[in-house]
Amino acid sequence: MPRQSERELLTIVRNELVADGYEVILEPSAKLLPLELAGYFPDAIAIKDGEKILVEMKTSGEPRALDHKKVSKFLEHNPEWGRKVFILNSLESDGIKPQEDRQIVDEIFRAIELYNKSHGMPALLVAWACLEASARRLMPEEFRLAQTPGRIIELLAMDGTITPTEADTLRELKDLRNKYVHGDFSDGVADRQIRQLFSILRRFHPEMKDI
Repeated sequence: MPRQSERELLTIVRNELVADGYEVILEPSAKLLPLELAGYFPDAIAIKDGEKILVEMKTSGEPRALDHKKVSKFLEHNPEWGRKVFILNSLESDGIKPQEDRQIVDEIFRAIELYNKSHGMPALLVAWACLEASARRLMPEEFRLAQTPGRIIELLAMDGTITPTEADTLRELKDLRNKYVHGDFSDGVADRQIRQLFSILRRFHPEMKDI
């Protein structure tokens, strides 16, 4: 059974997966799992188009589960199954403290500097961190814990903080970001996309000058 902080993270992850078209079953019973995984209890299963994902919540510093080798062996022989482990930093169990506005603005300018030096994807990573930090200042309770990229977009769009067009651009950037952080460097960020993100950040921080 997940602890309270892990429950909150699980809710965030579930919403992200549902937004990506998965059917999510929380705390699945043993009968929903293959016999090879008897005694293993994931926090959720996500299913879409024949793909099945085992979802686990972990707190950083926890020892590796005894069933790790069993699950790894099962996945090796069953390619239709996957596994996602989400780590909740134990230092963040009481939430992430909102950053000072000046700190965020400094990082935004760092992202702009990276982009001006033709480091597009590193600029996107820094700018995305600024997006979450800015959103946390706007909605501290909703962003008390670290958020998945899709959930950030969903919350900002539902609140009316960003327009539907901006939300669409952020979804494009989310996909680019996710590919990059997982080692796929085949795509770059378009000027239109990154400038839209900078524009959103500037609106969050009106003290900024032209970017």
